[in-house]
Amino acid sequence: MAAAMTKDWIQNQCKKYQQYRTPTLNDRLYLQNQGFSIIENLEEYTEVKTVYLECNCIESLSGLQLMTKLRNLVLHKNNIGAIEHLDNLKMLDSLDLSDNMLTKLENLACCPILTSLNVSNNHLKSSESIDHLKKCINLKVLDLSKNNLEDGEHLLEVLKSLPSLSCLYLSGNPCLREIPNYRKTVISSLPGLKHLDHTPVFWSERIYADAWAKDGDKGIEAARDVVHNNIRENERLQFEGMRRLREQAVQERMTSIETPLLQFDDEELNPKPLI
Repeated sequence: MAAAMTKDWIQNQCKKYQQYRTPTLNDRLYLQNQGFSIIENLEEYTEVKTVYLECNCIESLSGLQLMTKLRNLVLHKNNIGAIEHLDNLKMLDSLDLSDNMLTKLENLACCPILTSLNVSNNHLKSSESIDHLKKCINLKVLDLSKNNLEDGEHLLEVLKSLPSLSCLYLSGNPCLREIPNYRKTVISSLPGLKHLDHTPVFWSERIYADAWAKDGDKGIEAARDVVHNNIRENERLQFEGMRRLREQAVQERMTSIETPLLQFDDEELNPKPLI
C-alpha cells in the first residue's frame, strides 16, 4: 500500500526539520523520499515558498493549487507524465521535473516569472515536444540533457526565441551529432549564453565562435589577433592599476610622515583644578 501524505504526518515532518506546527508559519516543506503517489493535504500551507517532493511516486501535480506563493518546486525522480495544474502558481521561479515521464512540455506559460527549468532525463523526442518553450521568454537556466531530441535545427530555433537564456544543458541528445561544430554553433546562435554543458563560455570562446559563424576557419584565424590584443590590453590595464595603487600607497605614507605632531602648551597638558 502506498504511503499517504496525511496532515499529521506533514506536521510531524515539520517538527522533524525544526519548523512550525502551525501550517501558515512555514515557508518550506520537506516531503521527499516517502513513496507518495498523490500530493494532498497541503491546502493550509499557503505561505510555503519551497517544496521538496523528489524521489516519490507522484504522477500528477494536482494538490498544489492553493500554494500561490510557491517559488521553488522540486519534483525530480517521480512518475509525472504531464505538466498541469500550475495555473495558480504565478510566483513560481524554479521547477525541477528531471527524471520523470514527460513526453511534451506544456502549460508552463502560466508561470510568467519562471527562470529555471530542469527537464533532463525525460522522454522528449519530437520537435513539437519542446515548442512550448517559445512562450517561456524569461527562462535563464534550461536543462534539456539526456532526452531523445532528434531535430537539431528545430532545437536551435526554439532556443533562439529565449532572449534571457544564459545557462544551457543539452548533452545526451541524439541531435547534437547532427549540429556541425556543436559548441561553436550553439554559442554563436545564443548571444547571451554564459554556460553550456557544465563548461563556462569565456569571452575568448565567444569571440572565436562568432568569428567562425561569420567567416568559418578564416574568421578564427583573424579572431586570434583580436584575442591576443585583448589579453595584452588587459595585462597592461592590470599593470597600470597596480602601479597606481602602489604610488597611492607611497604618497599616503609620505603624507603621514610629513604631518607635524600636535603641539600642546603646559596648561593643556596639565589643566588647573576647578575651584
